[in-house]
Amino acid sequence: MKGETIMSENNILPFPGKEEKCECSGHPEPIKKQISSYVLREPRRWVSTLEGLPNPDVQVVIRLYDESQIMSETETEIFPAEDLKIGRFTENGWIIDPPYPKYDYSPLSHKGKINENTTVTHWAIPAEGELEGWETRFNRIREYKKLEIHVDPENEELVYKALLWGGAYIARFAGPEMDSPDSELRQYYEVLCDLQQYIDSHGIEKQA
Repeated sequence: MKGETIMSENNILPFPGKEEKCECSGHPEPIKKQISSYVLREPRRWVSTLEGLPNPDVQVVIRLYDESQIMSETETEIFPAEDLKIGRFTENGWIIDPPYPKYDYSPLSHKGKINENTTVTHWAIPAEGELEGWETRFNRIREYKKLEIHVDPENEELVYKALLWGGAYIARFAGPEMDSPDSELRQYYEVLCDLQQYIDSHGIEKQA
């Protein structure tokens, strides 16, 4: 495949760093933080869009990036906002492939459209089973004889956000325990996801 990741040996993007003065004694010189990426650390054969583009209308993994938003920061690194999606390059530019959630809170895109200040910096061939996983990502996780949630339209998004945040906090609290299918916390997480899926399935969108 043409092109490789543009990461350095330390998995740090070769972009200019951000200087910050260190207030502690013994460090009079400014500390230069590196601009880094979590997404590009994934073991894929990333291709920079500056080096080449995929064939038109072929599904690929894409990395969305917005340097104006800071996702996280450490003492030595800055991580601008980035996201990973399945999409394709068309005659009208990049698009994100469906399905789309009923409520989309992605910071760099909305449903099939990429935000104005966001760019696609890299793409990669999907791994085996990854496209199927994307297409079924809103499917129910667990089996139930019956699981439904009914909310009036005025409060539906509030309930949706509560389920979303609840699942996120459980996943963060559980940590490695989430890897065990028998974990009680993982079961709580899956139930919240399935309730969220119920709302999505009644407003799932197949087009941008």
